[in-house]
Amino acid sequence: MTRPLLRRSHAHWVVIIGFAGISVPVAAEDLFFEIHIQPVFRVKCAKCHGEKTQKAGLNVLRPSALRTGSESGRVIVAGKPHESSLFEMVSQGEMPPQDNEPLTGEEVELIRKWIADGAKFRDGGGERVVTQHEIGPLMLRRCAACHGERRREADLDLRTRASMLKGGRSGPAVVVGKLEESLLIRRIKAEEMPPRRKLKSASVKPIEATELAMLEKWIADGMPESPVGPDVATTEPDPLVSDEDRHFWSFRPPKAGAVPIVAHPTRVRNPIDAFVLRKLEAVGLSLSPEAGRATLLRRVHFDLTGLPPPPDAVDEFVNDPDQLAWEKLIERLLASPRYGERWAAHWLDVAGYADSEGGQDDDKIRPHIWRYRDYVVRAFNTDKPYDRFLHEQIAGDELADYENAELIDDEIYDNLTATAFLATAEDRTFANITNFVPDRLEVIADEIQVFSTAVLGLTVNCARCHSHKFDPIPQRDYYRLSAIFKDGLDEYDWLKPQGARSLGYVTTAERKAWETHDRRIAGQIEPLKEQLEREQDEDAKRRLEEQIGQLEARRTPEPRIRATWSRGVPSPTYILRRGNYSMPGRLVGPGVPSVLTDGRTPFEVAPPWPGAKKTGRRLALARWLTQPDHPLTARVMVNRIWKHHFGAGIVTTMENFGTTGASPTHPELLDWLAVQFVRHGWSIKQLHRLILTSSTYRQSSRVTPENQRLDSDGGLLSRMPLTRMDAEVVRDSLLAAAGQLDLTPGGPPDAVDERPDGLVTSKRTARGWRRSIYVLHRRRKIPTILERFDLPEVAPNCTERGVSIVAPQALHLLNNAMVFELAGHFANRIRDQAGSNPAMQIDRIHLVAHGRRPSDDERLLVLATLEELAQRWLAETQEDAVDAERTAAERALVNYCHAVMNSAEFLYID
Repeated sequence: MTRPLLRRSHAHWVVIIGFAGISVPVAAEDLFFEIHIQPVFRVKCAKCHGEKTQKAGLNVLRPSALRTGSESGRVIVAGKPHESSLFEMVSQGEMPPQDNEPLTGEEVELIRKWIADGAKFRDGGGERVVTQHEIGPLMLRRCAACHGERRREADLDLRTRASMLKGGRSGPAVVVGKLEESLLIRRIKAEEMPPRRKLKSASVKPIEATELAMLEKWIADGMPESPVGPDVATTEPDPLVSDEDRHFWSFRPPKAGAVPIVAHPTRVRNPIDAFVLRKLEAVGLSLSPEAGRATLLRRVHFDLTGLPPPPDAVDEFVNDPDQLAWEKLIERLLASPRYGERWAAHWLDVAGYADSEGGQDDDKIRPHIWRYRDYVVRAFNTDKPYDRFLHEQIAGDELADYENAELIDDEIYDNLTATAFLATAEDRTFANITNFVPDRLEVIADEIQVFSTAVLGLTVNCARCHSHKFDPIPQRDYYRLSAIFKDGLDEYDWLKPQGARSLGYVTTAERKAWETHDRRIAGQIEPLKEQLEREQDEDAKRRLEEQIGQLEARRTPEPRIRATWSRGVPSPTYILRRGNYSMPGRLVGPGVPSVLTDGRTPFEVAPPWPGAKKTGRRLALARWLTQPDHPLTARVMVNRIWKHHFGAGIVTTMENFGTTGASPTHPELLDWLAVQFVRHGWSIKQLHRLILTSSTYRQSSRVTPENQRLDSDGGLLSRMPLTRMDAEVVRDSLLAAAGQLDLTPGGPPDAVDERPDGLVTSKRTARGWRRSIYVLHRRRKIPTILERFDLPEVAPNCTERGVSIVAPQALHLLNNAMVFELAGHFANRIRDQAGSNPAMQIDRIHLVAHGRRPSDDERLLVLATLEELAQRWLAETQEDAVDAERTAAERALVNYCHAVMNSAEFLYID
């Protein structure tokens, strides 16, 4: 076949096309796709946009597919080449890509002329055929709210061709080929469907003119149905993702290589050290000396519990001769309930946890979400295997038949509570005016972002509107993933977040206790109400009513859990061109990112148990994620745990293990740790043990000229980083130092006060203030001290917190009334424990606040300062001498405690 040639004649363009040596002159007005354009596309474009591969969802060889367009919508506008994205791409040289043979100028002009003359197809094959794949989504978004799965007014279901023909109480909704006899068309044109008075309550909009025209064409053409099934993975090679794409390091399963041999093996306590030392020795460095015991004690206490070590534990550990003192300390901290509270906070960040819906200024409270927070705390404290942790959060409702269980035990309760992981995103659909399909799709997109960044470490959401620009994630894969979650997050079968998105399946024991309490209150109220009806005396009535009111106030709300659960077969999933819900493209089925598979294995889905009404889609996803050789699941979690011990991940872009993410600083170590993580039963505590017992973790943080020159950013781990406390650790440490930390765990969050001066403060309990994880965490009104120290607004989640060093932090600690109050409590605690001896007080302050005893020079300096402050205030007072001296000494001690709370050593972990 010869290439098309374009030649200028005196009067008009003449195209000469050569096939098998035959030249055929064709007048410009006779340009046809099949004869003149398709041969060009077949040679120059079919490699990426043909029958086997359709990048961006575009097939340029088939007339109907070309007319349909790509994932971004139409690519040809007949008569308007410069409004046709296909012509724009070829004319600007963006298509074909640079590594392919470009179109010639004559070929580009040929395409322009064909479009300008109407983009003609020889057999009319380019004419758009409307099928059920266009009409089904239209009915879902405009009609199914009242005539669908859950609700069928007038017994009418409009979701399928068969149900339309069957009709409802008024007869068939449509008559094939007869628009004037189709009741559906008449009702739409009369503006009776959807009823204008119900638009707001149903959160739907009227059918648009173009949509009505499409529906009329479908009926007039005989209501054709396309036999094309959903696009899912098969045993055939994936046309959109190549084996070359899968060769990137993070898309391949991790493999544990041999532990390196190093020049200085005496520093190697476990294989972590060998991997780190090999890199250091390559640039002429080694590990830093081991930090002092007091430093290590404070470091590991904050790392594992988020709280300072008890002052009496300092001398005990520093002077402990036991060779296994460090290992025993680690075990004690891992067994502490405080461990789960600390590490739950890390996971809640990536899960996007908040106690409010967000979305609007009133920031409505989520009344049951705290149960998910408590579930995460329990999971870490019990060392729930990470694979089980994911199974419960992604598919807990598919792990056991809770609906038919005689007893809701702790396991079933945890299964269901965990699914709030898929219900954490900001959600404004609680109001009818913000509950339209686009609003729901935003919630779903946020949940997919939470899942993909937290678990996969990939920016899958970039493929929502078009194929990922950098990673091999086609738009199709985003919607396959969306289809997995659709049995619980269906934009056409939506549950409002306030009230409807909760289940009553708390443990049987909790429910019985609540019912008993409620019956007891009701039993006390009933005779009072009867007495009130008989009572004639008005005074006896502010008294009976007051008693009834007091009893009513003792009632507790029904215990419920916020959850995500399968509601049966979901609506079909279509690729949305440009992410626009009114532009559905190809039908897709459930599936996972192809680049993380071999591209030849179907995604197998089955009901979780015989007779189950649940789809099993999310359970299949959870099982796929936790295959031992999964490329990302173990790597991403190991990297996150590493980051919280060393200040930065081996991959520093926590949410992005893709091609634009950071390369791992120690790739072999990351893979070795990931493999070990799986081999040891996905135990997070075992991973802690491995990291914490290494020489790498026990290094000093001291910066030397040598490691500053050769490892300036600390990426080679030649020293431990100096880190600023997280927001919760700052607040909890202040409370702990003051002896005002209430360690009561769990339950509904503590309320906050919104003060007239703009500050938001947590409310005190009878025993002080609870840990920050148990304080009400609203999206819009974060407690001020936590906000000052970088507690994030989760939108939709936080994969890594920012750390700022700004003046408002210091000003808050210096001037805030609550901090000064805590300094007073701190001073009282010191007097109770150390008596009135200033030297003993100073020792105790440093043990409490800094986890060490002061040096002699520090002690002398502080003694002199306290004396000077006391004498200055004593000179200003008119009180009795003895009382004045005591008051001045107490005042000096409070101010020194306040100064210590402001110190860098208090706020930083060495």
